[in-house]
Amino acid sequence: SAELYETVTGDVVITDQAPPMLSLSFLKQVGGKLSIVDASLTKDASFPKLEAIAGDLEAKSNDALEGLKLPVLVSVGGAVNLDKLPVLKLLTLPILETIGARLSVTSVDKLKSLTFNNITALTDDLIIRKAAKLQHVHMTALETVSGSVWLSQLTELKTLNVGLLNDVGGRLEITHIPKLL
Repeated sequence: SAELYETVTGDVVITDQAPPMLSLSFLKQVGGKLSIVDASLTKDASFPKLEAIAGDLEAKSNDALEGLKLPVLVSVGGAVNLDKLPVLKLLTLPILETIGARLSVTSVDKLKSLTFNNITALTDDLIIRKAAKLQHVHMTALETVSGSVWLSQLTELKTLNVGLLNDVGGRLEITHIPKLL
């Protein structure tokens, strides 16, 4: 039975054949990437026991995904890429501490708040752009971004809390954020 699989040593790929309410409640570790791509039927993806992803976490090109819940995820060894999720309203990653590469959140039209309060450093770029309803970004422990920081086209952003950020290794670009600047 599928409930016996707590660890997948390779990738977990969810595509257009996944059900509308997807919960992999047994999964604790992914040795490769976790990918939710073109899963046009999946409205809610929940991974209540997933603690670690060795590769990337990606959700992209999904017109139906409203909620992505990873309540006990602590570590992503690769990048976190969330892109082209026009109805995503809920992103739950409350204890995520480590991202091994880029953090990119783009084209998420309905998301109002983005919180990564346990991340102290990013070894690559931080990109947040094209988030029409995003009002609050909280990354209160972030001190270092080894790559560049791109924040743009965030027309409703009122709060940008990166109070400890003191080192950006690349470019710092903040554009088209009328309510913040």
